[in-house]
Amino acid sequence: MISNATDVIERSAELLSTVLTNANSTDAASTLMNVVATQSAPLQCFSCHPKLYFIVFGLVFAIIIFSGVIGNCFIVFVILLDRKLMSSSVNQFLLNLAIADLGNLIFCSPDAILVLIDRGWLLPNFACHLLRFLQEYFLYASVLLQVCLFFK
Repeated sequence: MISNATDVIERSAELLSTVLTNANSTDAASTLMNVVATQSAPLQCFSCHPKLYFIVFGLVFAIIIFSGVIGNCFIVFVILLDRKLMSSSVNQFLLNLAIADLGNLIFCSPDAILVLIDRGWLLPNFACHLLRFLQEYFLYASVLLQVCLFFK
């Protein structure tokens, strides 16, 4: 069993060197699968401290969600309250980008947290289809608005 990050790095280096020495074989993919299959212990970074996994990633998610919601709400309120700012097309793009990012934070983060906790899908079936649609909608809106800002 791998107990710390140094062991993980050493095992990864051994695995990589074994694959590279056998790289002259005709089928590199089968060589890689054979090497991985012959290794006895799986690479598990958080196997010793599973609570650490939830604490670290929970804290990271909380920071990202909190700062993202606060920052994007601030941008929306500043642009909407000052009519001078609404006259600029760049600020209109930034407003739309902030709204799209808020949608990403609201609709993508709960799904990621459920996957992190590994509880499975807890919502009804229609929510699965609705959330997937909204996730892609806000993701594409965000990316396309960034492309528009690039060309502006």
